[in-house]
Amino acid sequence: MALRNLDNVAGLSDEVAGSLAPLRQVDEGVLAGGSNPISKWYIERSPIGNMVNQELEMSCVPAVCRQMLRDLFAEVGLSVDVDEALLREGMGTSVRGTQFTDPKVVETLQQMIDGTWLENSIRFESGYMPIEDGIPFEMQHLESMLSDTDSMIVQLADLGDRHAVIIDDIDITRGNVIVRDPGGIQGAGVSGIGNIGVLEWDIFIKLWEQGQYAVLISTH
Repeated sequence: MALRNLDNVAGLSDEVAGSLAPLRQVDEGVLAGGSNPISKWYIERSPIGNMVNQELEMSCVPAVCRQMLRDLFAEVGLSVDVDEALLREGMGTSVRGTQFTDPKVVETLQQMIDGTWLENSIRFESGYMPIEDGIPFEMQHLESMLSDTDSMIVQLADLGDRHAVIIDDIDITRGNVIVRDPGGIQGAGVSGIGNIGVLEWDIFIKLWEQGQYAVLISTH
């Protein structure tokens, strides 16, 4: 899959990030609540046990990567859960969030599987979809992409606030995209579990467009 590099940060807007304490202070305690710029767009939303809850307001990228690793290890019969703080450190997460396509994200994921049964079978790649102006991106295209990957994380955005989610399924019949969201029903660091959410296709594609069609995938 041909992806292009893109510099962007998934997490908090400059205005919100500026009001937070430095990360080393935030790490001393978990931020309860937190805002999720995508949650208002869900037509259905419920807690789900196989999605971790991001620990901090701006740690959606490490959280979805943590769940990606859990899913990949589970496929080979292993119960492995990587500490989100370890992923935040490796990925360079700041008070503003994580640069979604920073090479450090893929490098950190690779480090987490080095020396395991997954080392020689899984490949991670990040970038953004080369969407051409005037050519609509259809649901069938995303469905095909999803079938060709083990896991797909996308960056959605609304009014400058970016958020990372895992695409779980495409419902062509109803015109919906089903995602797993680390934000959780009660917010960051509260329940310990994330949520599953349903987005109408037109809403999803607009949010993904604002997220610059950024994507992170794992493939065999």
